[in-house]
Amino acid sequence: MQYKNNELTNEEYHQHDAISSSFLKAFRRSPAHAILASSKQSKTFNLGKAIHHAVLEPELFNENYVVPPKAEDYPDALTDMESLKNQARALGLKVTGRKADLINRIKSVKPDAVFFDEILESVTKDKQVLTPDDMNCCTGIVNSINNHKISLFKNGHPEYSVFWEDSETHQRCKARFDYYRADLEFIFELKSTTDARPEAVSRDIEKYCYHLSAAMYLEGAKKAGLKADGFAWVFVEKEPPYAVGLYMASEELLKKGQKLYRKYLNLYDHCKKSDVWPAYTEEFQIIDLPTWAA
Repeated sequence: MQYKNNELTNEEYHQHDAISSSFLKAFRRSPAHAILASSKQSKTFNLGKAIHHAVLEPELFNENYVVPPKAEDYPDALTDMESLKNQARALGLKVTGRKADLINRIKSVKPDAVFFDEILESVTKDKQVLTPDDMNCCTGIVNSINNHKISLFKNGHPEYSVFWEDSETHQRCKARFDYYRADLEFIFELKSTTDARPEAVSRDIEKYCYHLSAAMYLEGAKKAGLKADGFAWVFVEKEPPYAVGLYMASEELLKKGQKLYRKYLNLYDHCKKSDVWPAYTEEFQIIDLPTWAA
């Protein structure tokens, strides 16, 4: 099983039960934590997802994200219980009951009445709602990346999925590249951050094990028949001036990532075959203060 697809939606990709780098990175804590995390499908929204869509898939972003309207923009609309009761009294209607009851009574005698709740629902239905600050952040980041001297997210494929069978463990694996450039033979990963300076990025790579993902992505690309000889991160700050930092993974960093990738994939393979998913060691361990506190 080795194939590629640049048309899968994010939901379709996640429905595949193959092993991802996100899953393997959870083994850093323990197999028990990793397998528990894999059973929980998080549907929470975060700004990082919105930024990815805004930069990599702007058409989908424009279709699916919205800032809700403000009540003050619709001065003729009935907004809260007080305004609904005042309107009901003016029409000679009862003012008791829930908000929905008042709206229905007013509609029955004044069908052209404007209700802010209905305006809000029509604008936000089936959309991801952003605050004005979040929308400004997305817009600022898009402009910063588009105005950058190096055009990275052009002439390539966003959200590119690959699937393959690992030759050593025979486990099914998957990866989804933020952006693939066949002309450059490079995979790019977009990361939003509070600090895109080299020293901060280096810490983030180690903390979040980004180099494991990079090594796994490159292996997956080759197994799927794609030309990919390099991996780079595009870090962009989430506050003005939305500064961009471009970082190419060194050969040494990729080797370290490959070592971790193999370690956790082999551990997963062992746990799956034995059906034993241990957490921490059950033996006593000698412990002391961290070296920096000594």
